[in-house]
This record gives sequence, structure tokens and C-alpha cells, in this order.
Amino acid sequence: MGLMDETQFNSMSSNANARVVGTLIRFGEFGIPNVFFCNYSLGHELLRRPQQDQHRILGRVWLILPDGEESEDWAKTVLAAQKLVPGMIKVDLLDIREQLHFWTAGIPRLLGELICLAVVYASERGARVTELILEKAFKSLEYAGNRSDIELMYQQFRTNKQASRSRQ
Repeated sequence: MGLMDETQFNSMSSNANARVVGTLIRFGEFGIPNVFFCNYSLGHELLRRPQQDQHRILGRVWLILPDGEESEDWAKTVLAAQKLVPGMIKVDLLDIREQLHFWTAGIPRLLGELICLAVVYASERGARVTELILEKAFKSLEYAGNRSDIELMYQQFRTNKQASRSRQ
């Protein structure tokens, strides 16, 4: 079986959609089952492709959602994140895991970015990370792109419609 990950990195140009489809079709020509992973935006673009492309590359689609805010897996993710910076975090992250989930949409990569940014802010003050410093990190300019993405995800969830950033 062939496995492909990060296929969205083929999608960084004006003809990206066609290039990704071409790549996936070429891998399918090897005659072995293939599995590929992509982010939501690429998946959505592939679902807009003509029917013949969809039949060739989207045999079985599985949507993997982030862990729920009260799930055991999210709790383990939060605990693991806290262990990465021992002695730097004053607040018990498990106690605020619902808030962390809201600030990160349950995406572990964003949790790591938020905590790293909070550690930088705390270090500048000679302090340890508190919930207020985490909130400052969430509201910061450095986290603005992530915050925008999270707001779009929540909007899409509420409206069940694809949302997009306004182009300025």
C-alpha cells in the first residue's frame, strides 16, 4: 500500500489543483492501493473536481476531526504539552483544557504554538505561564493568523457552509 502525506504542499500555485490530481492519478497507476492525507481546503477543492476525477482519486474519504474538548485524548495532549516545558507553567493546563480547546480548535499544533508564545511572554517578565498570559498569547499579533483560522472553522461549523478569509 502506498501512503502519501502533506499533499497540500503540491497546491501552492495557480494550477495546483490539477497538479495534485495528476500526482494522485499517477500514484494510482502503480496498481497498488493508495492512501493520501490532505488538509480541509485541499479536500474541499478535490470534492469540486469533475466526477471522473473524484471517482479516480476519492474512493473512500475519511474526515479526521480534532479531539473533543472533554475527550481523554485531548486531556492527554494537554498534559503532554505541559510536560514539554517543565517548571514554566504555573497554571494546571488540565484545569483549563476547555478554554485551551477554544483557543486552538483542538488542534495540537496550535496548542504547541500557543504555549510556546505564552512561554516567551512569561519569560520576558521573569514569570511563569498563567491563564492570563495564555490569553494574551491568544490575542497577540503573532497568533492572529491562527486566531483567524480558528474563527473561520467555528463559523463553518455553525453555518455548515465553507467560510473564507476576506481578501484585502
